[in-house]
Amino acid sequence: MLFGSVAASGIQTLATAALEKGENALIVAAALGIGLIPIAAPDFYHAFPGDLLVVLDSGISTGCVVAILLNLAFNHLGARADRRTPDPDGQEAGGNGPVPASPSAPASAH
Repeated sequence: MLFGSVAASGIQTLATAALEKGENALIVAAALGIGLIPIAAPDFYHAFPGDLLVVLDSGISTGCVVAILLNLAFNHLGARADRRTPDPDGQEAGGNGPVPASPSAPASAH
C-alpha cells in the first residue's frame, strides 16, 4: 500500500515536470536507471568503501542523489551559462535591456 502511494505521488510529480526539455527527460531516465542498479545487480557496488555503500545499496537513495546532482547541473548551474549567452540583438540574455510586452498581458497603468 505504501509503495503504491509513493509510486502514484512520483508519477503525479513527473507529470508536472517539463519533460519536453531534453535535460529533464535525461534526469528522469538516469535517476531511474541508476536507481535500479542495486536491484538488478546487488553486488555492483561491492568494491566501494562501506560509508558509500550506505547510500549506494539503496536504489531510492542512489536515484535521488543522481536526480539532485543532474538537476543542479542542468537546470541551475547550466542556467547561469545560458543567461550569459548573447541574444540575437547583441544584448546578454537576462540583462537590463527592454523587455517586450506580452500580447496577452494587460497593459499596466502607472
